[in-house]
Amino acid sequence: MGTDERTDAQLAVAASSGDDTALRLLFARYVRQVHSYIVPFVRSSDDADDIAQQTFVNAWKNLRRYDPNRKFSTWLFAIAHNESVNWLRKKRPESLTEGHEESLRDDAPLPDEVAVRAELVRAAERGMMRLSPAAQTVITLRHDGLSFKDIAERLGEPLDTVKSRYRRALATLRDILAAS
Repeated sequence: MGTDERTDAQLAVAASSGDDTALRLLFARYVRQVHSYIVPFVRSSDDADDIAQQTFVNAWKNLRRYDPNRKFSTWLFAIAHNESVNWLRKKRPESLTEGHEESLRDDAPLPDEVAVRAELVRAAERGMMRLSPAAQTVITLRHDGLSFKDIAERLGEPLDTVKSRYRRALATLRDILAAS
């Protein structure tokens, strides 16, 4: 089996046994996603770089604790979340004082939600590519907030044609997503 074809769990097990190539491949798969996950917490790309680096250091140190029967991404994003919260506590100790509990509320999605959403987005993108260009256009314009009337005017097509094309495209997307 080629190195790139190994699952996250297989790479994590190999990395925990000292395989540096597996470690690099595993972390390379997630470096951008982890950084993107952290930025909304800290509102600084530079700070997110530092926190992401600490996330990967902690993941490396604790790889032996990773359970290969669970999703690696969920485990990794939990570490990123904890590192972000720890950074916020150190950076903003005043937010921990009494009366400021609201500032600690975390409305960010949980790591497993982020992973599920990312997979849904990828599946939807793959599904969109299987639609006709006309159907892709109607879905995209509707997703961008245009009304059916505006879409019909923009495309120079009857309103009922645009509506039926949209319904058929959604039904096709649902079928594609259900099959995947």
